[in-house]
Amino acid sequence: GTLNIYAMNANGSSVTKLTSSPFADLDPTWSPGGTLIAFTRYTNSFQDGEIWVMRADGTGLTRLTNHPADDYGPTWSPDGSKLAFSSNRDGDYDIYVMPVGGGTPANLTTGSSGAGADVEPAWSPDGTRIAFATNRNTHWELFRVSPTGGSAVLLVNPDPITDSAYGVAYPNWSANGLNVAFEMIVANPGATESRIFLVNPDGSGLTESTGPSTLGTRDEAAAYSPDSLQILFDSNRHDPDVNDAIPEYEIYSYMPGAAWNPVRLTNSPGIDVHPDWQPIPAFPLVDARFSAFNSDIQWVFNEGIATGCSSERYCPDAYVTREQMASFLVRALGLPSTATDYFSDDEASIHEPNINALAAAGITSGCAPGLYCPTGLVTRGQMAAFLHRALT
Repeated sequence: GTLNIYAMNANGSSVTKLTSSPFADLDPTWSPGGTLIAFTRYTNSFQDGEIWVMRADGTGLTRLTNHPADDYGPTWSPDGSKLAFSSNRDGDYDIYVMPVGGGTPANLTTGSSGAGADVEPAWSPDGTRIAFATNRNTHWELFRVSPTGGSAVLLVNPDPITDSAYGVAYPNWSANGLNVAFEMIVANPGATESRIFLVNPDGSGLTESTGPSTLGTRDEAAAYSPDSLQILFDSNRHDPDVNDAIPEYEIYSYMPGAAWNPVRLTNSPGIDVHPDWQPIPAFPLVDARFSAFNSDIQWVFNEGIATGCSSERYCPDAYVTREQMASFLVRALGLPSTATDYFSDDEASIHEPNINALAAAGITSGCAPGLYCPTGLVTRGQMAAFLHRALT
């Protein structure tokens, strides 16, 4: 059958199907505000991935990439404005970053063909680093790189840890930024196994995180909870038959640092893999915390004056249009509505009622006789005029 994306409660209850894939939907990752899910959709094979995004309930499916190469493994920037992913569109697999609204992806790791694969990016919660797995030095290691590109820095080289370790995969940052969880793959006699390890962002403090298991156990794809206290992972530890052609995987959770007591969350005959935990931030506009005007943004939102540029972003560096300014002022001042239509060029604007209310209050006379220029940008001089008329 096909692989689809499901959602469930943190205790494993209320499992709900979100997608109906033509072949396979994988790598679900929640947006930092918890209202969207980005994922990889494969149409015919595991070599034709594209990046898609949908709402938390599975509606609003939108395709973000459209390229004959393989695009997969998205991760959100912590301000919700960008996605990083892996792609072989330039010959080998590199890490790319693109705006959530679409656009030309930028190649961060710019490897040349044959130089190895840079895959499975994970964005740090402070937005300054992207961890990824790579075999650029023959065996698989963890590196990190700036979201603007530049030289990549080694995080974990598994070779010195144990002679049998031959690879790492699926890095995932804790929400507090103190640790990176990842999968280390080990070739034991008779079976390939993997465990979840933790490492500090500077590469120090490497520790094995998942506990005892039997031969053939694969603990994979770690994902931290929003409070950094628990880790989700997929595993075949309940049925680690080394002869299985298609082993059964289920979702587990555990508390790193506590006594080893993993909780099995799913119990299905299929393959349950690649879990991710929905964040529910205290303030829904997640990019505000990166702005010097964070407290002001929270105030205008909480006062009902501005609602943001999307369900979870304020876009603090974007410019304000004249129509948006009208709505801000009407909400801030509590101006009454009017039946009079003052301008002819705002008929298609959702802000038209507020533009008319602003005109009725004598705060604006438009940009020209009978015109408001609703999509024009507000200059600092115009802002001074708006405020002077509104407050005197």
